[in-house]
Amino acid sequence: MGAALFKIPDRWRAPALPDRTALYPALYLGAEIRREASLDTWRAAPARVLVADGRLTDDERAVIEAARGRLVLVGQGGLGAEDRAFAEDQGCLIAAFADAGPLATPPGADVRAVTGLAARAAEDGRLRRALPGLGPTPARAPFPAAPGGLAVLVAQSAAAAREVLPAVRDGRFAPGGPVVVAAPEEALEEIAGMAGVIALSQADPRLLGLIQEAPVVLCALGEAVPDDPRPGQWVRTALFHGAPAVAASHPSIDALADLCVVDDWERGLGLYTRAALARLKASALARARLAGPVEPARVAAEWRALLTEAAKGGRRAGRRHRTPPQLLTLIDIHQDLDVLLPILLALKARGSARLRIVVSDWLVEDSPRVLRDLSVHGLDAEVRPREAVRRGDAPEIGGACAVLAAADATVRAHKAGHALLTRARAKGLPTFTVQHGFENIGLTYADDLHGTDVRFAAETVFTWCAPEALAEWVTAETRAAVTPVGSPKAAPPPGRAPKLDGDWALVVGVFENLHWARFDEDYRARLTADLARAAAARPEALFLVKPHHAGRWMSKNRGLLPDLPNLYVIDPLDPTFEPYTAPALLSAMDVAITTPSTVAVDAARAGRPVAVIANGLDLPLYAPLPILRAPEDWDGFLGDRGLDWMTDNEAFLARALLPGRADHRIAARIEAALVAKAANRWKPRKVSAPA
Repeated sequence: MGAALFKIPDRWRAPALPDRTALYPALYLGAEIRREASLDTWRAAPARVLVADGRLTDDERAVIEAARGRLVLVGQGGLGAEDRAFAEDQGCLIAAFADAGPLATPPGADVRAVTGLAARAAEDGRLRRALPGLGPTPARAPFPAAPGGLAVLVAQSAAAAREVLPAVRDGRFAPGGPVVVAAPEEALEEIAGMAGVIALSQADPRLLGLIQEAPVVLCALGEAVPDDPRPGQWVRTALFHGAPAVAASHPSIDALADLCVVDDWERGLGLYTRAALARLKASALARARLAGPVEPARVAAEWRALLTEAAKGGRRAGRRHRTPPQLLTLIDIHQDLDVLLPILLALKARGSARLRIVVSDWLVEDSPRVLRDLSVHGLDAEVRPREAVRRGDAPEIGGACAVLAAADATVRAHKAGHALLTRARAKGLPTFTVQHGFENIGLTYADDLHGTDVRFAAETVFTWCAPEALAEWVTAETRAAVTPVGSPKAAPPPGRAPKLDGDWALVVGVFENLHWARFDEDYRARLTADLARAAAARPEALFLVKPHHAGRWMSKNRGLLPDLPNLYVIDPLDPTFEPYTAPALLSAMDVAITTPSTVAVDAARAGRPVAVIANGLDLPLYAPLPILRAPEDWDGFLGDRGLDWMTDNEAFLARALLPGRADHRIAARIEAALVAKAANRWKPRKVSAPA
């Protein structure tokens, strides 16, 4: 095979750092890089790579047709459904930069994953010589000195930068100082007007040096289309050069999630700027992992094989005329929306499924936010009687190719989802459910009421944790259904909580689900007494009590607590607070105290010290978080704990959750099942029938 020809978009006069990274294979192959190429030149090339950015232009479509399918197409900005269908119909080989690993989101059907690359100074210099007109950027004034270096924030837009900057400037999580914000050209003017910001183009060649010296690199690129490789290219570059990274969730960084902090801005900033050991550990692990795969010889061999395959042609035509298969989803209890909405949005972004969403009438009446939140995100829903779903009379499932329900177990509270998934599985449809909370019946929790004989109807159970973290009594049937992916729940952006009145030295969030039969009268009495004592002893601190949406036990029993100006009990039905779940409220709080619940996970992810109220309960799942059993435990926790809580939180999260958000991972796996079912290639797992 002779020298290859890489054609890049004509508008790439000054490619951004990740776009330059995407051209390294051309350097390693000794290929020619051109912005413009005549059709005769294109046809004469022995091997062809078309790098596209955004929607295919007429010229790009022409060179694809001229190649008669014998080319590799790289969608550096992602490929829309129409362009992907056109490329597949032309027989193109589509390549996507990606990383391998158990948590990696598959790039899509008929797409070849190629090694994701990190920007390097030597290659960047060579590329500038290979691309006439790229040239050096004129020198600017030197950057101001900052203790520990300048933090770098890569933002997709001014709005994305504005969302993250408050956390970067908050002294609780980061040391402050100027922040370098790398953004697209069209957003620079607005970003440059923000206080404490040094705005740079993402094409600025000085960015690589700044990243190499940064105490932390933040990548606010979560709104990029699912198959855009740029978020991963930025994160990989930071990690390769030893800079800890905190990033918004995106499919391109899923396989890197154990090397950085995903979505949790305040936790990541606090961890990497205040805990030196965590920073050093992250740097060492990342460098060890990434050094091998990005070696030039290894990358060149991979691309030679890819180009050889492309030169053979004859790939299968696309299926652009097929109607996307339908996924039926049931939302039935309060917590369903928090785990299902991110998955539905990820499926919507991938564009490969028709979403039919059913909400029970019981939930609509009890939680108005559900339909409102779905509507805000452009998702339509139909309401069906809960009792009809429980009886198996609704909804109709004839048009579905797969069914998803979050609440699925052989307990009454989950009866609607369990009934629907049982019906769907009996018809041979792929069926899915999701771990609902940290303590999940049938997976991680059992008691006298529920026992250990809980069963699931779903053929696939997506779990937050690795299989070894499940309870030892989990059945073989359930273990066979488990697919560990992590939690799909999104952490709320900083500052997305209601503004609290007053100037408080400390805001303590207290979360309770005391309506649950797990808690007896002695537990409730001790909790209210300890809370009242702690609030009375600290008049400078606000104790904000958040009852569970469903039970509202403390809202209904407010008279059991003294009337103190610094003790406020939220009524979840109050319109001021009804839109805010526990994770959203945490951004307004400095520390969290909770009864045993998923709030412990949410608080640790939000970068808050968190303690769990045990009283007389045995709570091994929550180790090594502080456990409150007596009044003096409250005093010790609310006192100065130094940075020990960070270590406790990280150890707890390492066992409770696989790293990174799982919405993309789950969506990719559901999409694969939908496509297989629609093409009559779905093979159900051979496991015993559900109860």
